[in-house]
Amino acid sequence: MIPFRSRPLSSNPGYSRNRRALILLGILGFLVVSGQMLYLTVIQSEQYQERAQRNLLSHFRLDSPRGNFLDRNGNVLATNRRSYSVTFSPWGQNNEEATRVLQAVAQVLPDFTEDNIEEIINTRPRWTRHTLARRVSQSELLPIIERPGAFPGVRLSTDHTREYHHPTDFAHLIGYLGRIQPDEVETYTRPRYLLDDHVGRAGLERALQDRLAGYPGRERQRRDARQRLLDDPEIIEAARPGENVWLTLDLNLQKKAMELIGDKTGSIVVLDVHTGELVVLASRPTFDATNLSRHLDGREPGFFHRAVRGRFPPGSPFKIVGAALALSEGISHTHTIHCGGSFQPSGWNRTFYCNVRTGHGPLNLADSIKWSCNVYYYQISQDIPPDRWLEMARQLGFGATTGSDIPGESPGGLPDLTSSMAGERVNFSIGQGSILATPLQVANTFAALANGGYLTVPHVVRHIGHESPASTSPRLRDERIPLTREQIGIINSGLHKVVNEPGGTAWRAQIPADWGVVGKTGTVENSSGGTDAWFTGFFPYGAPRYAFVVQLEEIDQHGGEAAAPIAREMIREILFPNGETEDVVEVGQ
Repeated sequence: MIPFRSRPLSSNPGYSRNRRALILLGILGFLVVSGQMLYLTVIQSEQYQERAQRNLLSHFRLDSPRGNFLDRNGNVLATNRRSYSVTFSPWGQNNEEATRVLQAVAQVLPDFTEDNIEEIINTRPRWTRHTLARRVSQSELLPIIERPGAFPGVRLSTDHTREYHHPTDFAHLIGYLGRIQPDEVETYTRPRYLLDDHVGRAGLERALQDRLAGYPGRERQRRDARQRLLDDPEIIEAARPGENVWLTLDLNLQKKAMELIGDKTGSIVVLDVHTGELVVLASRPTFDATNLSRHLDGREPGFFHRAVRGRFPPGSPFKIVGAALALSEGISHTHTIHCGGSFQPSGWNRTFYCNVRTGHGPLNLADSIKWSCNVYYYQISQDIPPDRWLEMARQLGFGATTGSDIPGESPGGLPDLTSSMAGERVNFSIGQGSILATPLQVANTFAALANGGYLTVPHVVRHIGHESPASTSPRLRDERIPLTREQIGIINSGLHKVVNEPGGTAWRAQIPADWGVVGKTGTVENSSGGTDAWFTGFFPYGAPRYAFVVQLEEIDQHGGEAAAPIAREMIREILFPNGETEDVVEVGQ
C-alpha cells in the first residue's frame, strides 16, 4: 500500500492570493466595527446617554382637586377627600409573574376582578400602564402600602374623591358627579380629562364643570430597572385646582326648610327682594348625592327640582294679576263688586262658585284679596279683554323663565286666550285651568311688589373664585312692572289684611303682627284631582327684605291651614335664628 501524504496549502498556486484577501477582509471588518463603536461611544455618546437616562424617567398626571361649594357664610357644602389611583405595568415581568401580581391586587381591590387580568396580560406593548382603580381610600390600600415589594409594577398616585357634607339638602341644586361616557370623548378631551374621570352630571356640578374641574399637572419620576424610586419626584407642571363656588343660600335656613317640608311633597323659596339672591331653595322629595339609589323618607329618590322646574296652577296668588289689571284699566280700588257666592258667565251653562258658597257681599279690591273672593275676579275676567290679561301676566313675570342661573328652570305656561270660551277666562282669573307657574316665578312676582315694582333676576351663584366675596351687586330687571307705587301699595294693603286681620285667609296661622308679614294663600285643584296648597308673600311690611313661597302638593288642605304655618316657622328662623322669640299658638288652638 502506498502511503497518502497531503500537500501543504502553501504549495497551492492560489494560496498567497487567497490569504491576502482573507487578511484584507478581516482588517476591513475590524475597521468597520471599530468605526461603528467609535461613532456610538464618542460621536453619539451624549445622544445615547440622554436616551438611557430617559428610559429611567416616567411622567405621571397629577390630579387637580375640584373646586368647593360654599354657602353665603363660607360653610363648605361640597369638597374633596384625598384618595388614590392604582395603576400597573407588566414591564420586566413574564406572564406568570404579572398574573400573580394582579391576582394579589384583586384580593385587595374589590372592584378589580380576575376577569380583567387576561386583557391586561395580552396588551401590547408591555410597558403600557393600566389603571386598576381610582378614588380608593388609604385604608383599602394598606396591604399595598405596607408591602410594596410584593406588588412589583403596581403604583399608587394621589387623586381626589368628591365629598358632599349635606348630600340631601342641596342635592337638586349642586347635583352630583359621574364617569365620562364613551360618546363624550370629544367633549372631555385629553390631556385635561381621562376617560375614567368623573365630571358633573347634574345641577351646578354640570353647569359649572369647566370652572370647577381645574387642570391636571405633570410629575417626573426616576426609577431603576426594578421600578424603585431613585430620586424625589420632580413636578414639571403643578396641578391647578378648580375654582370655588360661593352660593347665596344659607346652610342653616336651607336645612330648616327641608326639615319643615318633611315627608310632604313640595318646595320652599326665599328670595332677597333687592338683590335677587336666593337664600332658600328647598324641594322634596330629594335624593342622596353620594348614593343615587338610596331611598329617603321611605320614598324612592326624587330627582325633580320642584322649586324651579315644577309647573303648577298658582291658584289665588295669581289674583294679584287681576288686581293689577283692574287698577291699570282704571277701576278704582274703592269700587265694589257684590259676591253672592257664585257666578255664571253670559252664555255659559256652568256655574262657578266662590270659595265661600254663601258669598262675601260687596267687596272692594283690598278686601277681595283679604278674603280671596273668586267672584270678584270672575267678574273682572268678563269686563277686560283676554289679551290684556295675558299681557299683564307676562309683565308680572308669568309665562317665561326668570333669567336665573339655576339649571333646568321651567318657563311655566300661559294659555292662548284669544279664542277662549268664557269659562276658560273665568278659571284663568283665579289661577286655575291652563295657567302654570313655578314656585320661583311666583316668589319673584311678589318680590316686585315688595321692592317698588322691579322683577329681580334670581340667582344662586354669589361668586366664583378662591377669594371670599366682598359684596354683591343687586340684579334687577331694567323695566318696572306696569303699576305705580300707589297702585302697588293698594295691592300690598290687601296682602297685609290676609295675614293680619281676622277673616284673612292666613289669619289662623297666627303669624305675629310685629313680624310684618304680608301674603296670599292659595288652594288649588291639581291635574290629578287632588289639592295643592300655596302661601306666598314678603316681609317685613314697612321695609321689605325677603319674598317667600311655600307650595305643597296633594295636601288636601287649604293654603292657610297647611302652607302658612310652615311659612311662619320659616320666617321665624330667618328673623330669630337663635330662637329669641316666644312660641306662637299652633293652628286650631
